[in-house]
Amino acid sequence: MRLSDLATPNPTVSGLILCVDGDLDMQQQLANYVSAPGFVIVFQNDGEHALDWLTTHHADLVLLEAQLGETDGFEVCRRLRKRQTTSELPIIFLSASGTAPEMRVRGFEAGANDFIAKPFYPPELIARIRVALQMGAVAASAENLLSRYVTRALRKQAALDPTLLERHEEGHAVVMFADLRGFTRLTANAQTAHVIKMLDEYYEAMMQVVEEHGGIVFDVVGDELMAVFNMPFPLPMSSYLAVQAAIEMQRMFQHLQRAWLKTGLAIGLGIGIHQGDVMIGNLGAGSLQRYTVIGNVVNLASRYVGLAKDGEIIISPEVYDEAQIPDDVPVTVLPDVNIKGISGAQHVYRLQAAINSSTADHT
Repeated sequence: MRLSDLATPNPTVSGLILCVDGDLDMQQQLANYVSAPGFVIVFQNDGEHALDWLTTHHADLVLLEAQLGETDGFEVCRRLRKRQTTSELPIIFLSASGTAPEMRVRGFEAGANDFIAKPFYPPELIARIRVALQMGAVAASAENLLSRYVTRALRKQAALDPTLLERHEEGHAVVMFADLRGFTRLTANAQTAHVIKMLDEYYEAMMQVVEEHGGIVFDVVGDELMAVFNMPFPLPMSSYLAVQAAIEMQRMFQHLQRAWLKTGLAIGLGIGIHQGDVMIGNLGAGSLQRYTVIGNVVNLASRYVGLAKDGEIIISPEVYDEAQIPDDVPVTVLPDVNIKGISGAQHVYRLQAAINSSTADHT
């Protein structure tokens, strides 16, 4: 099963947009601007009517004013996030309060995908809508592929232990994040079908490498992949195998990268790895429940990947001490790195596993 088999073949981005805004003049402006590129837009004047409407109707994206009266936009966003994820229903705040940083923070904390201030620039609004819808389509397709992959990876072990997927466990794990560089810029300019084909090749290759080294891919969110080694079942030399997997992923990615560059798709890959104690199990509520791992180690691994440029692997000292890095892989110590969640400057290790052959920067 490939992402391209799961995705809508139509390369154009369209959809039904629900706008929640009580300003009739703003509704008219949005009707003129948003309908022109081919979107269908419907309006609700307040939060409660919008929530009621969404219980019986489908929307592909919500444009949301923060100041709505009794049930404000932040509350609407929080309640919608209990029903659907950011990929299932993108929410963009479009509000005069967007000029205030604290209001934007409130919006993102409530679960928004984006926050645009009024007065807005129409071409920018349309571009951001298209990016949100494209990334939602990619994430939904990737989620379908992921569910099949995780099922395959765990099926044999679950057959031997039927309670495996039902219980919560704590243990030591090596957590890897792989994140594409330049993906947001790419989705703003490339057709959805081309992006999904590229991600199809990317996920298939990276998942195969992870599996061959004893790891399991637990999550994909847009352009980011999370893999775990040594959980839910033990894996001897898990730090070594995780780093070997990352090196092979970067080298394999470089071959894919060359082919993509010939078609105008400039994209890069950064990887971050950390290890420590985590909890694993079915986590979340209701329809959002999923089998995954959580813990501070996961949070820090996601921060390490943010330090990695194209072709690089950033690993923590804990991983470095056990990874047995090959002599042919250049290693650089990065001293005095400030990492959110850790007090004081830290040193980390940078592995240059592939020669950077693209112009892709951080997303």
